[in-house]
Amino acid sequence: MPKLLTMPSIIKKVARQAYNTFSKRKRDNLSFQENLEELKVLVGQVNAKEVDLNMDFLHTGDSSHRMDYRPPVTYVEIAENSVYTMGIFILREGVKIPLHDHPRMYGIIKVIHGTICLQSYTASEDGDSMRKDSSLFRSYMQINTIKNDPVVVNDKSAPSCLTEHDQNFHEITAQNGPAAFLDILAPPYGTDGRDCHYYKEETTIPQTSSNNNVQLREIRPPKDFVCGRIEYTGPIVDTENA
Repeated sequence: MPKLLTMPSIIKKVARQAYNTFSKRKRDNLSFQENLEELKVLVGQVNAKEVDLNMDFLHTGDSSHRMDYRPPVTYVEIAENSVYTMGIFILREGVKIPLHDHPRMYGIIKVIHGTICLQSYTASEDGDSMRKDSSLFRSYMQINTIKNDPVVVNDKSAPSCLTEHDQNFHEITAQNGPAAFLDILAPPYGTDGRDCHYYKEETTIPQTSSNNNVQLREIRPPKDFVCGRIEYTGPIVDTENA
């Protein structure tokens, strides 16, 4: 009998397309934009079943932890290489991933369970400024931004996308129950000096026409933000080149 051919899973297609998209460094060429749009279409097809999301863990916690405890945020790594990272973030009800940045990075978010509120900010054209805090002997970045309208998305919503310049700062909050979302970042943190920094709104700049202009001030990583990890059990992807 002829051997039956099996179609690759959606998540494997996403991994392959993510590599093809972000391994091309020229961000402004037509092929990159076409590849990015194709990637978003594929990401839009991912659901909880496709990645074998652990629904018991999502709603009741990890029974392997003492007293059924689990951190407020849990990360499930699917793929990590020099081009991109892909994983799942699981948030308990009402939990917030604090306001943070994605330096010169692209990001795609697809909710696969529950509902999240996405509050994003875009750096304004007047750029950044540095301030020395002599009491802590370190410099903190202050950034002028445009605060975008909050967006509420669920598992029926299209993927959300941030670019090198747009919506590059954001915070994510689970609403009306626990939530989980697929997250793709490229290039990964840790490459070419890309570190994750945390911020809070500080000085409100006078508004102009329809824009909400606010200043973000870098802060130390919030002590109450704890992120655990569990093993991925969905279809395995090729983490080297997809």
